[in-house]
Amino acid sequence: MTRYLLPCCILALATPAHAQWRLTAAHGIGTSYHDASDPADPDGSEFHADRLRTWTLALARQHAGWRIAVEGRRATADLTEDGSTSAVTARNVLRAWGVTAELSRRAAGQPGGPSLWLGAGAGFERWAFTVSGGSPAWRLAGRLHAEADVPISPHWTGLARGELGVGGQAFGASDLPDGFVTHTPERLQLYLGIGLVP
Repeated sequence: MTRYLLPCCILALATPAHAQWRLTAAHGIGTSYHDASDPADPDGSEFHADRLRTWTLALARQHAGWRIAVEGRRATADLTEDGSTSAVTARNVLRAWGVTAELSRRAAGQPGGPSLWLGAGAGFERWAFTVSGGSPAWRLAGRLHAEADVPISPHWTGLARGELGVGGQAFGASDLPDGFVTHTPERLQLYLGIGLVP
């Protein structure tokens, strides 16, 4: 996916003068599923990143119903071990930052009015598990999103965004107890933010 996003970003810079730049900032909350489990544990123990808190800053170029964006993000999360009868949580022990490129298409609405955008993106995240003392590692992650934009003034918009992410494993096998194996995690996040169109 990333091999297609980079050429699209380059083409966006060459769009006509009436294309618009857009700067957004947002904060999201969410959780992760299926990060790691112990197949031999009858209790079904599973580790996952929980209470995921993400801050984003994105620069986008939009023209004729399309939007190309490059986004930077910073995230923190708790680590939760779930069993069939109990859960144990370590607060604020997972940290990450990353960069993503994404392509979106207006699915409903008109320029200057409320609109719905659908899109996909891919990038890299650098996760650190602060308890294990292990080295931070880069992870590949992809995502799908739906974003509702509502104009507040001629230059400002409010936004609400839902994301489904895949990948971006928060820790490696060496960070986990014996018997646990890592999986490709799935993440759900909801964002609220604001956008500026100069």
